[in-house]
Amino acid sequence: VNGLPLVVMELKSPSNEGVGEDDAYNQIKAYQKQIPSLFVYNAFNVISDMLTTRAGTLTAKQERYMEWKTKDGEYESTTIADYTTFFQGIFQKARLLDLIQNFLCFDKADGKAWKILGAYHQYFAVNKALQRTFDAVKGDGKIGVFWHTQGSGKSLSMVFYAHLLQEALDSPTIVVLTDRNDLDDQLFTQFSKCKD
Repeated sequence: VNGLPLVVMELKSPSNEGVGEDDAYNQIKAYQKQIPSLFVYNAFNVISDMLTTRAGTLTAKQERYMEWKTKDGEYESTTIADYTTFFQGIFQKARLLDLIQNFLCFDKADGKAWKILGAYHQYFAVNKALQRTFDAVKGDGKIGVFWHTQGSGKSLSMVFYAHLLQEALDSPTIVVLTDRNDLDDQLFTQFSKCKD
């Protein structure tokens, strides 16, 4: 866009034991302070020392930078995702465009805005759920279960899924059932903060 990057990458040499992913993250943060115009059209950033490669947004703390552990959503490396898996997984052209269009959101609270990039498991799960929804609408109405472990981002997955349903179907009705009041509050809060 206008010659400015959508993705800023800081890659550190794997042969230099004196630098690593922490240095890559700190360098990105230094660029944000020193060259803010570089981040005007920024979708997300990549930090890597080739041992660990992660993506995160300009507002993300280092622990929120996430690996991309699959090239195609089928096979997942459950240990450390290698450099090749990350780049072939996240930078496949159609997927990159889909991430930018449908899996970036702003979480606004207390006068601040946090830019959020969906994680790889959210990306593939939401897209599979969307396809199953289309199949169910055309078929018998049965769809299945979208399962998350605690702390894996189920609220954001629901935000991304609801957004895509609104885009794809003609005025869908979305009903959310929970079994706890705190989960009701969590979901209401998450949807409210990401409503834009």
